[in-house]
Parts: sequence; C-alpha cells; structure tokens
Amino acid sequence: MKTPGQAIHDVRIARRITQKTIAGNSFDRSAISKIEHDAKELTYNEAVFLIERMGLSQDEFQYIRGNYRLSPKAEIIYLFINYFNHRGSATVNDILAKCTKLAGDPDVDRISTIIFAVNDDNLNKSGGIENARKLIIPIWQNYLSKLETWNILDLYMLNGVFFIFDDDTTRKIANLAVKTINEKYPFLQELKLNFIINTAFVQMRGGDLTKALQNLHLAEDLAIELNRYDQLVFIKYRIALCQGDRKKVEDQIRLMAEMGDKKSAAILKMEIERYNYLFEK
Repeated sequence: MKTPGQAIHDVRIARRITQKTIAGNSFDRSAISKIEHDAKELTYNEAVFLIERMGLSQDEFQYIRGNYRLSPKAEIIYLFINYFNHRGSATVNDILAKCTKLAGDPDVDRISTIIFAVNDDNLNKSGGIENARKLIIPIWQNYLSKLETWNILDLYMLNGVFFIFDDDTTRKIANLAVKTINEKYPFLQELKLNFIINTAFVQMRGGDLTKALQNLHLAEDLAIELNRYDQLVFIKYRIALCQGDRKKVEDQIRLMAEMGDKKSAAILKMEIERYNYLFEK
C-alpha cells in the first residue's frame, strides 16, 4: 500500500494539480513537498483537507493507496455511482447482495435503500413512486438535509432520487448541488449535467417550459463540451418536446434506438403521451 504522501503525489501529478493549488491557504508549497516525500506526517484533518482539494472522497483515496484494489465498501460505492451513470453491468440484485454483507454501515445502508426504492422494477409497480418516497424521504430528513455540505457520495445519492421530491425541494437541492460542484468538485461536470437535466424535467413537470428550455440549452452546451452525445440526444428530445415539435421528438427517439439504447427510447415513447398537449399549441 502506498503511503498517504505517495498517493497524494500520484493523484496530483495525474490530475495536473500544482502543489500551490492543493495547499490553498492551509499549507505552503514546501510543506506539500515534504508530505509527498514522507518527510512530514499528516494529521487526520490535514489529510481530509488535501484529499478534498484534489477532488477525491476518502474512499477513492484509499482505493488509490491500495494500488487500485477496491475495498468491499468502495466497490459498492463504485457500482452505485456507475448504476446511476448508466455505466457498468452490475444489476440491482448484484449491488443489493454486496450491501447485505456490509449491513450496518450507514453509507451502505443508504445506498441499499436508494437502489431498492428507485430501480425500474419497483417504480413501474402500482404505487411505485409513493412507495419510493416513503423510503427516501427519511434519508433526506434525517441525514442529507442536515449536512452543512455534501460530499461526492451524497451528491450521487441526491442525483439518484432527485425526482422523488416535490418541486420546491428539488429546486433547493439542484441549486445547492450545482453550487457545491462548482465550488468543491469542479471535475464532476457529468454529475452537474445530470442535475441540470433533472432540474429541467422538474420544471417541465410543473409547466414552466420557459425555464426548462433555459436549463436544457445549458445542458446541451455542457453535453457537447463533455462529448456526452448519448445525453445530447436525450436533451434534444426534451427541447423538441418543450417546443411542441413532434417530428424532432420522434427523430431523437429513433436516433436513441439506433445508438443501441432501445430501453430508453421505449420509455420516452411512453413519456410523450404525458405531454401530448404540447403538440396542440
């Protein structure tokens, strides 16, 4: 296992972060050099500060220290994040099985509850949304809403359950989440993109198409910047929907299916029915 100093050095170099940048106002550059060469021991609070300055969670940092071998908890977090990013092949049952082995860990228990509550099979059942709310709202009330700031895992949890909340709460969450990403985790641009897209959806749900379009155009620019053309198709679909352009809506759904995401294309076809009134303007 790498020492903390070695791991900090490797991450800093890989991410092209200067010693001055991670030092902030808490260290001078020479102190960072000593830390990286194991000539200065770190306190816990100092380590947490530097880990966050590099845009890492503590679990991610331990993963790097362990030469990129995941601990059981880190693996669960990794699978959870990829599940909501639509990456990786782990199923809901795979993740829940791993969570069972670490039951009692607060983070793992929250992940387990969220995955169970909002997976497609449960949401598509009669009363699925209401049942999901009953499981998710306590996590918000008893934990997430009480934090002064959100860490990376907290942000991914919120992204996964965003649509569960009422419109006022979602706006509050989205504004604070984007602010937190901009200030603390600027490398999480794909997560920021998700929050902007989800905010637009909430605005559409509330009938505020003007604000929804503003956010969708922001998302469009960011998706292009990030080369997330899969997301771009989805965004263009929502823009066309807000504009009441049925042909463009159908074009984007067809393009999504041609790109191989037939499941999402089928979901969007069903969604159109909810917004049929937009084509009658």
